[in-house]
Amino acid sequence: MKTLRYWSAILLLFGIAGGASAQGGARPKLIITPHEAFVPPGEGVKFEAAAFGADGRPQRIESVRWSIEPDTLGKITDDGFFMAGRFPGKGRVLAFAKVPQLNELLQAEAAIIVGRPDPQRVLVVVSPPFAIVPPGQSGQFKVAAFTPSHVPLPIKSVRWHVRPENLGKIDETGKFTAGRVFGEGLIIAAVETEHGVFNGEAKIAVAARPSSAISGKVSFTGSDPVQRLGAVFAESVGPNRGRGEAKIDSAGNYFIDGLVPGLYVVRAQARGFLPEFYKEASDYLQATPVQVAANDTVTGIDFTLEKGGAIAGTIGGDDRDGLIAGAHIVAILAVRPQIRHHAISNEQGVYAIENLPSGSYAVFAEAEGYKGEYYDNARSLLDAKLIQVAAPQMVADIHFSLAPGSAIAGQVQDAVTHAAIAKARIAIIPAAPSPRPFLKIVETDEGGTYLASVPPGKYIVLAEARGYLPEFYDGVRNPREAKIVEVKADERTNDIDFALDQLGGISGVVIEQSDARKPLAGAVVLAFPERGGSPRNFTLVAKTDSVGAYKIAHVPPGKYYVLAEARGFLNEYWKESPDLKGAALIEVEEGSALAGIDFTLEEGGAISGLVVSGNDGSAIAGALVQVWSKTGNAAGRGETDRAGKYRMGGLRGGEYFVSVEAKGFKLQFYDGAESRDKATAVKVEAPHETENINFKLQPVEARRGAITGIIVSEADGNPVSEAVVLALPLQPGLPQFAFADRLGGYKISGLSPGRYVVFAYAPRFVGEFYDNARSWQEAKPVPVEAGHETGGIDFKLTPRQRGAYVIAGTVRRENSNHGESNAVVFAMENNVFIGSALADDQGNFVIDEMPAGSYKVMATAPGGSAFFGGRDANSALAVNLGNGANASNVNVAVPGATAVEENSNALPAAFALEQNYPNPFNPTTVISYQLASRSEVKLIVYNALGQEVRRLVSAMQEAGAYKLQWDGKDQTGRPLTSGVYIYRLLTKEAVFTRKMIFLR
Repeated sequence: MKTLRYWSAILLLFGIAGGASAQGGARPKLIITPHEAFVPPGEGVKFEAAAFGADGRPQRIESVRWSIEPDTLGKITDDGFFMAGRFPGKGRVLAFAKVPQLNELLQAEAAIIVGRPDPQRVLVVVSPPFAIVPPGQSGQFKVAAFTPSHVPLPIKSVRWHVRPENLGKIDETGKFTAGRVFGEGLIIAAVETEHGVFNGEAKIAVAARPSSAISGKVSFTGSDPVQRLGAVFAESVGPNRGRGEAKIDSAGNYFIDGLVPGLYVVRAQARGFLPEFYKEASDYLQATPVQVAANDTVTGIDFTLEKGGAIAGTIGGDDRDGLIAGAHIVAILAVRPQIRHHAISNEQGVYAIENLPSGSYAVFAEAEGYKGEYYDNARSLLDAKLIQVAAPQMVADIHFSLAPGSAIAGQVQDAVTHAAIAKARIAIIPAAPSPRPFLKIVETDEGGTYLASVPPGKYIVLAEARGYLPEFYDGVRNPREAKIVEVKADERTNDIDFALDQLGGISGVVIEQSDARKPLAGAVVLAFPERGGSPRNFTLVAKTDSVGAYKIAHVPPGKYYVLAEARGFLNEYWKESPDLKGAALIEVEEGSALAGIDFTLEEGGAISGLVVSGNDGSAIAGALVQVWSKTGNAAGRGETDRAGKYRMGGLRGGEYFVSVEAKGFKLQFYDGAESRDKATAVKVEAPHETENINFKLQPVEARRGAITGIIVSEADGNPVSEAVVLALPLQPGLPQFAFADRLGGYKISGLSPGRYVVFAYAPRFVGEFYDNARSWQEAKPVPVEAGHETGGIDFKLTPRQRGAYVIAGTVRRENSNHGESNAVVFAMENNVFIGSALADDQGNFVIDEMPAGSYKVMATAPGGSAFFGGRDANSALAVNLGNGANASNVNVAVPGATAVEENSNALPAAFALEQNYPNPFNPTTVISYQLASRSEVKLIVYNALGQEVRRLVSAMQEAGAYKLQWDGKDQTGRPLTSGVYIYRLLTKEAVFTRKMIFLR
């Protein structure tokens, strides 16, 4: 009753009428404790979940579902006990809780670190790692970069981001200014170093400034506190985020400072003692929250910890196995079975379940490869022999001798040296068809042994390890030839052993063609596997050292195309071939090292020029310059220097499009064009330089809107600096491009108000629509308002495997010969997206750098999606790449577009004339334009000589969006001849001119 009286007083104090619940007001809050845990491999930690209403009142949880990401870190029980695996790593613990009268699940997460994870190539540290900033106030963040050995690295540039954006703003110096709404999120720093661009992050909360503290004393019954040190934890249960902890000193005192004002649940714990919530509560529901005011220290929050009881013993197997390490033991309170206490046996097979309140317990033990059982040799909870625990006593000698269960056991060794292979992965697959492709995956220990529990049945067993060829039991590479392993009920199938063969290698040197004595350091050499009898492996990569030498290790047997590339030089296949036609395949045999795969690279052509402002002719530094091939794929990118100059090298002879983008200016193609289809091609003759490809950029209209965001790799969260982002309007209008900068940020400026489909793609990544969609129809439209930025349109792109092949074709509309501009094309293998491309203005596309394989090709456009040779993946024709042959004429007809969405509720923010559609056209085309205010309008068509051939509009019109159809006829109604025509919109406020092509 004291808890109810306390809550009544708190509600009256804050003027809250009635009983606020999970159903009314703000959404309840779910917390997980601990919020971060460090666990040695093979050990465990217990997580707890608790829910609180907006007023801080505890909520009853009906059920909780726990999960681990990634699940390779270990296992978690249905009551939140995490058991770490053998190997290090980082991840998160997720809890999904069901609260009465709430239709959706509450979600929370905690960080989990097992052992010491492998160091990153570059470690980015943002400090402080967590900060609380009051609304409207500021806080300063700093960033540093380190090598794995903690040697500081110089930072070239930094870009700061806030996620979500509504938390506040952060400037280029790392100064964060909080918004007006409480919330939690991340501060992200994208850092450019000599090793590349990497991300770091810190946690941020917009809340009242931490100015409060809690203090008290912890007493220990029957013990000297000097020998029983522990800690006290305070967890915020109100709307303000906050938590704190402090160690208990030798006199039993503690002091938790830096707390945000609000309500806290306070808990004290120490090893060997029962944890206690204030006041004398055993769980969150019974805990009495502590109200902490601003600039105040709440004293007298005292605890008396009672020594808990314990159950201890050993876990053994049959006589041959002896004691078992890593077994899981759980003590279940008989009167409340939902209360469980866990332990894991140590290397000697000894366990101790500590901190047990007095009571009767059923004890259950289980281990990989053994049948689980209750004490004493019982198969069910009802038959278990109960253990009476009277705290603080320990009940010893509760031993288990587990019977072998249905399992597979064996060892993995090196075939030549016979050395044990640790961390080899064993995959156990049902021999008969099963909806689950892998029934069980385990790893070998330091001695190379493994043990896996499986149901009785017949299995195929696969072993694989880094640097070795995968192998099926018994000594075969083909699963059809694998020896079936039979497992019987309650029996272990032993001696399923593997002797793995080491992989081969490829090595050589890379030098300059113009000077054979000059090595190319830092060149990249790639080995692309051809299709063969073994499963396709990922592309193998190596870099040359200071003398131009490289070595690709861990190469599976098979045939490969090998490519060398270096900045400023032309790519080359072995032997001295620019493409697959003249490329020579190399064959690597099992365990063999193939040397002498050498390259002599030729310097490529270049494009250079100057970028200035169209207003005053001043140089624009840091402008992004992009070079496009005629097929529409990016061929190179760079930035202007302080003088506005740029140079793009490493280009093969041919014609290219060049585009430039800078902050505050419109994206522009050479020579003064707004889009690629109107751009003037730039001719390059390698190894010469094409100079004076200059740009005068025009400023973005202030009244137009913008879309901004960041693009990172899904694999490691680091920025994708070569990404291209395309905003495709759902109302009449032109698509607009933007390029991500070195730190992954982009901004598409000059957008008319309306809604857009946004697509992002990058070399060596699979493109996607916002938000994580792979078709027009699934894409989440992005709204744009005049004079505003729509931020937070972020992408996580999936890295793709590189290869030596190309898929080329055209996307057209059904029942039409017109190419589908900006259609997105994907290549899929076994329903996995492997490559992507964006069709050009004629509907042509090229998916380059594809691995050998068999693919289904899908194109998606506003009217719908279709496959090459069919409407869906099942009816589609296969596109096969291999044996040195690319795929061409992969043509896809997509459904015709339905009605175009109009932005009828908002008046245009600016005057504009859009590109006609379709273009080229025959016999009709649609011309769209918009007026920001009432105006006298003339819309006139001219021929290439500038002679007027048709006046389409000559009238006073109100503000709004307009579109009309032209039939390709002149003023007298006669059909015009094929050719280029000019159409012009003239108003008192502005004049616009565009080109169109009529093909009869």
